Amino acid sequence: RAPTPMPLDLGGGTTGRGWVRVMAVDAKTGSTLRGMTWVVKDTKTGKVVATPNVQSGRWRHRLPAGDLTLEGTWNEQKYIPISEKITLKANEDDFYYFASTTKLKRNVGRIVMVWNDRPKDLDGILTTPVCELDYQSSEKCKDTSVKLEKDDVDGRGPETITIKRWENGKYIYRVKQHTNDGLLRDSNARVYFYTVAGAQYEFRVGRDGVMKDKWWAVFSIDTKSNTIAACTTLDCK
Repeated sequence: RAPTPMPLDLGGGTTGRGWVRVMAVDAKTGSTLRGMTWVVKDTKTGKVVATPNVQSGRWRHRLPAGDLTLEGTWNEQKYIPISEKITLKANEDDFYYFASTTKLKRNVGRIVMVWNDRPKDLDGILTTPVCELDYQSSEKCKDTSVKLEKDDVDGRGPETITIKRWENGKYIYRVKQHTNDGLLRDSNARVYFYTVAGAQYEFRVGRDGVMKDKWWAVFSIDTKSNTIAACTTLDCK
């Protein structure tokens, strides 16, 4: 009589456990954040599966494999909370990098980009109705309506632009790969747009917008119609 087959975990599945490493930094300074509380939930059931006993934005924890949600909040409620859905496979050691922004008060919007270690330099370019802002624009447009807060040149980001006030017309945000190491499509780049009203929008390379070679047309904002949309063409017009 043949023996009854038994389950065999060869790794990489959704049974067992894996490691998650997290680093959260300030979107304007790039400094590691402190004074945080973290909770990990089962995405499907909402059940809490772990509460990493840390007070900083940098930690490593062994977690059950599967669909999880990482939630990070601040004791002083200064920053916009983090909520990220992930899929952890058994025996993996995954790294997640977040750039968190303070709640907007005197400004109307903020764009934050993060990515993997390579390419080392991705540049965010914001075209407004009156100017174009990038790392060569002396950090701000002449009308002072937008400002480059953080320009990262050694991988991960953050690359951060603050919109201080709206001009009437269309805004276009694009990304250009400035260095030759690695590929933009493999960078896991994510762009987040935050509004003063508390709304958050996320765009991911390879999923949203249009990409060609070293360019990624991400999204546009039309202040006349009060709409935001992922680009469908490279010039996003």
